[in-house]
Amino acid sequence: MTDEPMGPSIHDFEAESTDDDGPLRRRAGQEGDYLSQHSDALVDSLVGLTDAIRDLVARSPMSSEELLTAEQLGELFRLSSRTLRDLAAAGLVPHHRIGKHYRFSRDDVAEILQATKQVLKARQTRRRAA
Repeated sequence: MTDEPMGPSIHDFEAESTDDDGPLRRRAGQEGDYLSQHSDALVDSLVGLTDAIRDLVARSPMSSEELLTAEQLGELFRLSSRTLRDLAAAGLVPHHRIGKHYRFSRDDVAEILQATKQVLKARQTRRRAA
């Protein structure tokens, strides 16, 4: 047996890697330039996405207890739950549909009240004009 190594030595790999550093560094530099050029757009996109998520979270109920069933809302409005479900199915009142179930959030109730308030004002204006 001889004392010579059987394959290439570590020094051979070091020499090869220093020869290839030029193209690798240039490519890494180009990727860095690309990232720096597009980082503002990326940051703007992330800010927009974060704002959209915050808006959704703010508008969504925090727990299932904040959603009213058609029966519960019917009791508050003194309407039948069937009427509320029919109005929701027709798209005439804001609601959330979970499977076959209709649920109403606080914002939905506020929108319903605002819409009926506008209808009442229009009716009163027509009566006065007649």
